[in-house]
Amino acid sequence: EDGVGTLRLRELRPAVREKVAREITDYEVMRLLQELDIDGAKDSVSYAEYCKMLQLLSPLATQKRDSRRRIAVLLLTCALWLLLGSSVLCGTEGWDFHISLWFCWVTVTTLGFGDFLPSTSAGEVFVVFWATVGLGVCGMVLTEVSNAYTATPFLTRVAKEVRALPPDLRGGQWRPAGGGGEAAPAAAPAVAPVAPPKRRTESWRPSSSEPVRRRIACCLASSEAK
Repeated sequence: EDGVGTLRLRELRPAVREKVAREITDYEVMRLLQELDIDGAKDSVSYAEYCKMLQLLSPLATQKRDSRRRIAVLLLTCALWLLLGSSVLCGTEGWDFHISLWFCWVTVTTLGFGDFLPSTSAGEVFVVFWATVGLGVCGMVLTEVSNAYTATPFLTRVAKEVRALPPDLRGGQWRPAGGGGEAAPAAAPAVAPVAPPKRRTESWRPSSSEPVRRRIACCLASSEAK
């Protein structure tokens, strides 16, 4: 609204609600701000942070579909890179295609049996360049596959954490002052904001109902005041 390229906290909830077609709870807002503070600005959300929020809040089915699409693209890129290296080495080293393909696979997977080595200057220079890029592509494939099967989605982690909250805090909604006609929560005594988990896979578990209510209100209200 103000044309500065960032979203104030009073603008964040309507913008996210419009994209994900559902209301965002207090706890989700707090956890998003904890996890996605890229630029260090506590009172606003940058475009990069906003895009990451939408990605984290997208339905799990959409996230899985996007992950499978990325894996397919990376696997295709890796296969094409292997074919490129094999074709070039066939010309520079005079190897048969299956030998070139075997050498490229052994090299890009860092197995390094050493049974075949380039003997020409052109082949050695090409392998230095080709292997450097190929190792990065192979690493990206392994990372994406690992994330697809081991990383816990944000919404799943939040759902588990919300189940640990007292029942009266599970469905609360927070609206900043001036953002939608509903007043912000009354100012609570100064309480340190809830610290994010040391690791994103850990769950934050409250000790009692009232301190948690004050902490959520203070965390969000203090961010808006800044």
